[in-house]
Amino acid sequence: MKIFVIYNPVSGLRWIDNASKIKKILLDRKVDYTWFETKPVPHQDFSIFLQDSYERVLVVGGDGTVREVAQFFIENKISVPLAIIPLGSANILALTLGIPLFPLSNSLDFALTSSSQTLDAISVNRQYYALICAGQGYDTSLINQTTRKLKKQYGVFAYVISFLKTFFLYFNHRYTIVVDGKRYETVGKIAIVLNGLSVLGIP
Repeated sequence: MKIFVIYNPVSGLRWIDNASKIKKILLDRKVDYTWFETKPVPHQDFSIFLQDSYERVLVVGGDGTVREVAQFFIENKISVPLAIIPLGSANILALTLGIPLFPLSNSLDFALTSSSQTLDAISVNRQYYALICAGQGYDTSLINQTTRKLKKQYGVFAYVISFLKTFFLYFNHRYTIVVDGKRYETVGKIAIVLNGLSVLGIP
């Protein structure tokens, strides 16, 4: 099997060398792989992926890393299966899809052997794409305040810290929402579209 690994070095616990563990497991399983590490830039350059053909792409990181790779896939009409190794601070998509979070070997086995399934994506103005949810309002402020550095330092609690710092200072906005042709006027901190809540037991 020939795979392309996209690894986010700031995901996971900082005192654990997940990169070395993953590389060893892949070598033990005689998997031919190309290794790509993300950088602290607004948009990753995944164009190297287009220079060769791969049977599968492994995304090692959190929901944000997976979303960015999925955006690249959609924009370039790539149909290679995308597998998730959940090492982020929340891993909501992996939980929703039933992907094992730990141990790392279980996640890798699942990623390398499971058959692919299709997944809907949320299109925002045909410019941005989301897999879990897309929102306008407070969620943007929360995500912007929850930096890579903060997530690396505090993990999932980075979102709690950002919430406490920003929520009560963010004021309501007026939204116009059209659902199935019906228009709604409402006021709130956020308008959000969800792609699934099975992590909460809701299909």
